[in-house]
Amino acid sequence: MVFPLAPRGASVLKPTGGILRRHRVADTEEQMSQKAMKSRSFTIGLTAAVAMIAVGVAPAVGAQVAPTSASGSVTSSGIVDIPDHKQRADLSGITKVGEKLIIVNDRTPNKDVGQAVFTAPTDFGNGATLEPLESLPNLNVQKLEGVTTTPSGDYVFATTAFDRGDQPEFNVLLGWPANDPAKAQILGSEDGAAATSGKLRSQLVKTLGTPFVKIEGIAASKDKLYLGVREQGPDFKQAEYVMKIVTVDYSVTGGKLELGKMDPNVWKMAPSNSSDLKAPLGLSDLAFDAKQDRLLMTTSYEKRGAEPENVAGYLWQLPLANLETGKPANLVAKDSGAPLEFTHKPEGVVSVPGKGVMVLHDDDERLTTVQAPDGPRTRSLFEAAYDFVAVK
Repeated sequence: MVFPLAPRGASVLKPTGGILRRHRVADTEEQMSQKAMKSRSFTIGLTAAVAMIAVGVAPAVGAQVAPTSASGSVTSSGIVDIPDHKQRADLSGITKVGEKLIIVNDRTPNKDVGQAVFTAPTDFGNGATLEPLESLPNLNVQKLEGVTTTPSGDYVFATTAFDRGDQPEFNVLLGWPANDPAKAQILGSEDGAAATSGKLRSQLVKTLGTPFVKIEGIAASKDKLYLGVREQGPDFKQAEYVMKIVTVDYSVTGGKLELGKMDPNVWKMAPSNSSDLKAPLGLSDLAFDAKQDRLLMTTSYEKRGAEPENVAGYLWQLPLANLETGKPANLVAKDSGAPLEFTHKPEGVVSVPGKGVMVLHDDDERLTTVQAPDGPRTRSLFEAAYDFVAVK
């Protein structure tokens, strides 16, 4: 069970309106109303010990030590848009390849993954229109939720959510040479089922200990993949938000990517109780920062309803050594000590040299206020907000 956070002095946190989840069978108000969160409370403060999440039965490395905040501030904000203004910009992951960014959308028009992957130069300006990534093969891959690059810059990985076990196209881990997307391959397949990562999904279910899982976020070191887990439970109706990371070995042999062993130990944490953090929070993206040997992590809050105030999010730092020791991630806070809170739903994070940490947002159907080139205004659905953060 994941324990949502309660404000100081409150006995139980009771979110109103339910929690939004975007699943195939939960598209109506009646179905969404079945998702009321089960809340329990903690009485510890922000500096108290971090509690372990007890969802699943797999061995896990639990974060037991209170996080020390890093300091950060937003240096600039803006918007990007996708070329097809009839589609919604649900941008769900970002990575850097050379002097370009690769960005994925969790909507795949026409069952063609090439229409859900975009690029932009790292020096893009506010209001830029993303360009489609050319030459990806025409694969039916649905709901991309993360993308990453190896530290060498030679290979790219992109992952779906793995949240619909009965639909192969929602259970795919892609990999391709950064300079030749046409050679994209599906990794983690069972024999005779090369169009889906069925073997990888089975390993995730076994390791996490629940039939339902939802992956949001992926990062790569030189020989390991880190898969961020946002939700899990017996099924999507009873799933809880979590902050977990599963580690998988990978290698490159003769130019071909291959997955190796999945670590049975799962890193996990819950942020300590604080009225300053909206709850419940789920992991929403990961990025590996090789220079500082750390993972950048975003978490987000979302509540059912189209109101802009129903989304928020936070940025964290996780030294890579903490994955083995069980220590928690460090919350990025303002100089005042208050959490650096985004008024959007962060789903992408990447370090851009010379510009800071870029956090890309997916506000779904919500018409949030964005910082457009001509000033603040209401977001169009084909636009996505971003922030650049300087982290000290």
